[in-house]
Amino acid sequence: MKIIYLEPDEEITSVVDQLAQAEESEVALVVPIGAQLLQSLVNLKLLKREANNLEKNVVIVTADELGRQLAPKANFVVIDKLDQIEITASKETAVVSLAGQKTENGEKDILDALAEELEPDFYKSESEGGPKAELAADKRMVDIVGPREKSKSKFSPGNFFKKFIEPTSKPFRKRNINQFEAKPIIEPGLNIEKEDILDEERFKEKTKPASRRLKFFYVFIGLALLVAALAAYLILPNTEIIISPKTENIAFDLEVSGSKKISKMDAALNEIPVQLIKVEKTLSKEFKATGEKQLSEKAKGVITIYNEYSSSPQTLVATTRFISEAGKLFRITKNIIVPGAKIEEGRIIASAVDAEVEADDSGEEYNVGPSNFTIPGFKDTPKYAGFYAKSKAPMTGGLIGKVNVVSEEDLKKAEEVVVNELKIKAQEDLKEQMPNGLKLIEGAIDEEITETSSNPGLENQAENFTYKAAIVLQALLFNEEDLKILVDANLTSKISQDKIPLSNTQQIVWEKPVIDWDKTKVSFTLRVSEEAAFKIETEALKKDLAGLNEVEVRKFLANRLEIEKAKVTFWPFWVKRVPLQASKIKIKLD
Repeated sequence: MKIIYLEPDEEITSVVDQLAQAEESEVALVVPIGAQLLQSLVNLKLLKREANNLEKNVVIVTADELGRQLAPKANFVVIDKLDQIEITASKETAVVSLAGQKTENGEKDILDALAEELEPDFYKSESEGGPKAELAADKRMVDIVGPREKSKSKFSPGNFFKKFIEPTSKPFRKRNINQFEAKPIIEPGLNIEKEDILDEERFKEKTKPASRRLKFFYVFIGLALLVAALAAYLILPNTEIIISPKTENIAFDLEVSGSKKISKMDAALNEIPVQLIKVEKTLSKEFKATGEKQLSEKAKGVITIYNEYSSSPQTLVATTRFISEAGKLFRITKNIIVPGAKIEEGRIIASAVDAEVEADDSGEEYNVGPSNFTIPGFKDTPKYAGFYAKSKAPMTGGLIGKVNVVSEEDLKKAEEVVVNELKIKAQEDLKEQMPNGLKLIEGAIDEEITETSSNPGLENQAENFTYKAAIVLQALLFNEEDLKILVDANLTSKISQDKIPLSNTQQIVWEKPVIDWDKTKVSFTLRVSEEAAFKIETEALKKDLAGLNEVEVRKFLANRLEIEKAKVTFWPFWVKRVPLQASKIKIKLD
């Protein structure tokens, strides 16, 4: 058997030429999927007619679904693999065994054996009543491959042979046959039935939706790629240039004066109006006395001295003794005169006078409670009973030992705490009283502590003491906008027209002001400094840079005197030139 491998675009004339050149009568045509030969029933019938004329038995080997459907209609045997054909070589002949079947007698044609087994009556000799026994092998092959139209047998050799060879395990799958559409060759005299054409058209019609979808998919993918490429060319490319212009520092001193009498800012005279705010605040706090002192103190108190002796006054000198009921001796500290008693209706009404007394000795035992007192100096005289004294409150202060007192260190700490807290509260009150839009002139604030006191005072005995302080705070305020206008006016006069002031770099240092609080006047010096950048015309720069490559851009920017440094970025990464469109060029000034 001759095996011929066809190309996908192989034409029928080429196939017929190869059949004619083949010496063998049995030929296997191996046809690839989508080949032109298998796309038309007309082409297959033309090939069958030429194969019969050349007396060639042709088997088609293909996996093409359309071909496997159309070839049997042109009376071809179709198989899907070459291994279904077993070739046994002899000296001059080849015996074809289909599907692995071998004949019992190698010298006998397998077609004869198969046909006689299936339809023995058909192949009886003439003497036995059958057709002529000398039918040609190729004629029998044709009859077997394509069932005889005249035969009415339901079980013909051709039908059996066809079923035996055709594969049945693979399901039919639709395929887009339009990829390899072949125009049928119509020749005069060719017997092509209308039903054959209709069968072919019906099969193609079933595959049209899938073919159309596939074509649409390919067209869509192509258009998408074209749009993406166009967008990448027209939309994506851009260049970003970040430029840091050269700068120079502008510095100068500005002398400013302010007064409460000025109503508005005067740029020519560098004068601004100011406002005075005054705050007064008092604060007292209690602290613990931490000082210690060894004391020997005498008890003290007040007694009331009575005169029931006579209507004449009685003088008592300082240190006159008085003895309490408990026998404790006290002395008056000053000379006193006890008024004379009154006589009313024959009765003596005692007069009285208060006097301070001090214990005769130190110690807590002299801290006696309210008591009656006598004057031992009048003892054994009539005055002893007529002059006496009483205390309404206990005597206090008598002791011997260590006690807590207010020390100098206690007063210093108390003063620091109270004054600092007082200043903070005064400043908070000042901020609350400041009108909107006004700001404190740096250094134009005055604080005066007007009062400090401690109760009890220094070195006095106490467990706790109270410290009190008072403050007067006054400050000068100004309108910040007035000063800004004044600074900018002086700055503008010092910057040339080819530069732009960078307000975010402005720095102002205040010198200590000179203040007359009585007249509410102030004068101060401002040290002003600000960076000024060279002007860069971005639109003109875009025109100069359009179309330049990276090296040319960097060289161009490096030669510009007004540019300190620049960073150039191309996007996407494959872009190496500045776009020609100005809208694709972004220039940022840093």
